[in-house]
Amino acid sequence: MALLLGLIVLIVIIIMIIGALRSGSSDKPAAEAPKPSPTVSEEATDSVAPCKGKDLEIVLSSTKEQFATGDVVELVATVTNNGPRNCTITPDARTVELEVVSGTDQIFHTAHCADQIPAPSPEATVEIQAGASEDLPITWTAERSLDRCQDVADKDQPHRARDATYRATVTISGMTSDETSFLLVP
Repeated sequence: MALLLGLIVLIVIIIMIIGALRSGSSDKPAAEAPKPSPTVSEEATDSVAPCKGKDLEIVLSSTKEQFATGDVVELVATVTNNGPRNCTITPDARTVELEVVSGTDQIFHTAHCADQIPAPSPEATVEIQAGASEDLPITWTAERSLDRCQDVADKDQPHRARDATYRATVTISGMTSDETSFLLVP
């Protein structure tokens, strides 16, 4: 009987040890648990840097093959972000340049006169996802621009572009598109 009593006491001690081990493992201080890695604040993750020219691919196209003389010429710059992160373009005189030529004659360039700069978009900023493309509409009034905003009436050249083939390029954040061409017809 002493043997049976000893066996019961031994089983009770083993059960108590197992219970103590189980409760002890759940009562470990939080400091022993792995610490989460630091996170970037939401404000920092929401900020997206301006696009860099080296990350962009730009394809300029005309919405029509020909426009009537005096019409507003509508172009579309399809901008592809080939960079590793999302980026933004604010379409303004610092980031978007339009040049229009006919033959060797430079008809229009945004650098000539700030008040002649066509607005590519009414939106203030365009965010382009990494690997994605966005279209920026660009308009040109078919007006000739001159260096330093000289009065066109004082020049031998016509005020408006005339019947001819025109070639346009756009430069966005330092990256220039291939040319697109269109006609202005009477």
